[in-house]
Amino acid sequence: TAFAIGAAKAARSLGAKAATGLAAAKSKLKASTSGPSAVTARGNRALAQAQVRLAGLITTRLDQRLAHAPPRLQIMVRVLAGDRRILHVVRPSADDAVALARILSGALPTHHGFLTDDAVDQVGAAPHRLYTEADEPRDDSSLEALLKARPAVLPMRGMIPFLLPRPRRSAVAARLQLRGPVLELELEDESGCRGVLTRDEAELAAGYFLKLQLDGRLSVSLATGPS
Repeated sequence: TAFAIGAAKAARSLGAKAATGLAAAKSKLKASTSGPSAVTARGNRALAQAQVRLAGLITTRLDQRLAHAPPRLQIMVRVLAGDRRILHVVRPSADDAVALARILSGALPTHHGFLTDDAVDQVGAAPHRLYTEADEPRDDSSLEALLKARPAVLPMRGMIPFLLPRPRRSAVAARLQLRGPVLELELEDESGCRGVLTRDEAELAAGYFLKLQLDGRLSVSLATGPS
């Protein structure tokens, strides 16, 4: 289809290469970054160091697994009036969600079931996009600032944030946001995150995922259709 051709061109513009493989290993992650109730500063430092070592071990094993079994990404593009697009991804399993978080954001989630966790403290309130560990406040107002800090572990919740590369321009912050049985691609701009994309934006995103497939990091299937 014309969209698939556009996505392929976008993949080439992003510098798609032959499969290189991103190492990764199976992990049922349920990591907690909360510190002790307040013993000593020395104890807190020791705990932090242990958490860094644990995150490194999990990352190494996850990367080893992904080198041989990249997660599958099933992409569906809905065509809207005005040449607009909505890009959906079939909701992955809990294990594949952890793998996708590692591949796209470069970070590990702090909870294994992070993607489907939509629990709220107050009825009618929207779920927080980030977990609050040990009562530590988290600023989720800017995905770009969050991702550019390049954390090894990120308390993402109900979404997978990442930086979407653009040819000859700086990357744009994006996220795969949980929407029931699918994830919806949203791009961040001055007014927040939006899921209605231009054709060029949708092709760029699909092209990026195809590039990751050519790099051996994802297994991608792409389908387009009307709204």
